[in-house]
Amino acid sequence: MDLSHGFIPLALNASLSALDALAAGDGLRSDDLIAGAIALDLLASQGHYSHTRVNGLMTAVLGLRILATRQSVSESQEGRRAATHFAAIVREMQNHLFN
Repeated sequence: MDLSHGFIPLALNASLSALDALAAGDGLRSDDLIAGAIALDLLASQGHYSHTRVNGLMTAVLGLRILATRQSVSESQEGRRAATHFAAIVREMQNHLFN
């Protein structure tokens, strides 16, 4: 399956930008975080990944959803640290898929 075009790369890029902004304290972009969660969920459901990678993806899916829907969490210091952590997971998936 060619993933270089379409929803998944756009959603990963948008979520990465939103996570970087959130980590820097530049505000919450919930729609971009939700799009990233959907893209990671789609990737995890394809069955091409190890159990460890799927667990990491599903942790990121849950984290992105929490950051997107709970503003009190996303605006906290812990939320900003979590955004940095989840951004690393998204970057790793981009590198794995597109490089």
